[in-house]
Amino acid sequence: MTLTNEQGGATIPWSDFLKWADNDRVFLLFQGPRLFNMLPKRALTAAQIDDLRRILAAKVKPA
Repeated sequence: MTLTNEQGGATIPWSDFLKWADNDRVFLLFQGPRLFNMLPKRALTAAQIDDLRRILAAKVKPA
């Protein structure tokens, strides 16, 4: 997964994520028991949310 913003960017292999969860506002992508990346859904289009959920379901186990 590649994340970018005005300050820079990062690429994280899907294999680094142990599990994921989401609700109506955010995706949480866990890299450890207390380490996670939070991705707010307001930053994504509906199509991107659907695509991300499909990719996560295929590559990372749910929480």
